[in-house]
Amino acid sequence: MKKTYLKCQTKEAEFEDECLVMIPLSNGKVHSGVIEKKFFNKKGYLEIVLIEDHGEKALIMLPQDLNRKTTIVVDSKNIII
Repeated sequence: MKKTYLKCQTKEAEFEDECLVMIPLSNGKVHSGVIEKKFFNKKGYLEIVLIEDHGEKALIMLPQDLNRKTTIVVDSKNIII
């Protein structure tokens, strides 16, 4: 496991220290929810933990629960190492 970053879409949320995040999953769906801004770097990438990388797909751990999920499978192309 190693700390890295994920490219995802964000929008302003209701509270100043949070943002709405939309994360594309490997199956073509999107996982979304509210995450605190402190988990993003200056370029706007989300800090994550890479658990497993299987070529086109990667299992990652989110910095906080996102709609009751802490791990999701995303396209490896969205991971910034």
